[in-house]
Order: sequence, then C-alpha cells, then structure tokens
Amino acid sequence: MDPVFCLKRSHSLGLSLCIFCQERKTPTDDVREAGEQGLNTAQDATRSRKKLNDVKNREIVDLLENVLCRKDVHLIWHRNCYSQYTDKGKIQRLQLAS
Repeated sequence: MDPVFCLKRSHSLGLSLCIFCQERKTPTDDVREAGEQGLNTAQDATRSRKKLNDVKNREIVDLLENVLCRKDVHLIWHRNCYSQYTDKGKIQRLQLAS
C-alpha cells in the first residue's frame, strides 16, 4: 500500500549555504568545506540526535540524514554551526533529559 502523503518536511537545500543554518557565507564568516573526518563526526552526531529525539534540531537532523548518505555532495558549514551541532556535551545533555 502506497502512502497518500508524506509526513516528512520538504527541504529546500542550498549547497552554497551553511548546511546547518542555511545562511549565506560572508567574508567574515569562518566557512569550511566538509572533509572526511568532519562528515563522519556530523553523521555520528546526526545518528545520536535522531536516536535521542532531538526536537529542537529535527529539521537539521532530517536534512543531514538525507544528505550525508550521498557521496556526490560537497557540503560547507560555518565552524561555529558545526561545533554547536556536534558538541558531545550537548548530546550528553539530551541523553540525560530522555
């Protein structure tokens, strides 16, 4: 049986934007291109946040879950956005709250 509609949010993904905040880079931003280690860390954080049902970052978790499985995508992010999302302390607090 095919679903009548999809409950997942549709995402308009801007690959020239920070993957986390979807804002444009400016000359003063510390924008990084995703490397292999950074992608692995983001993927681990995404798995943890999804498992812990992080409702605050649900859109980002859904977006990254779909994007990180692709190998042909080149991502960029602000250093600050990346570090806030992958922060182990914040993920541990989610674990304690659940």
